[in-house]
Amino acid sequence: MGYGRVGGTIGEVLGSQGLPFVVIERDHLMLGNAQAAGIPTIVGDASAPGVLELAGIEHARLVVVATPVVAAAGVTSV
Repeated sequence: MGYGRVGGTIGEVLGSQGLPFVVIERDHLMLGNAQAAGIPTIVGDASAPGVLELAGIEHARLVVVATPVVAAAGVTSV
């Protein structure tokens, strides 16, 4: 989730390894970058009901939360 500096780098590595992934992003600029790279995207907030299911969470082996704001990730302690 997230396709900024960190999420984009992780996406490049996953793509280079042939591993499928989906980007969930709220920022339209970052979303456009992912779409321009041919990456499947979902516009929205991963914490919203149904978004993770739409992304195929039931098939995921890993979920990456790449956000620059800890509170936005729902983390209460680090």
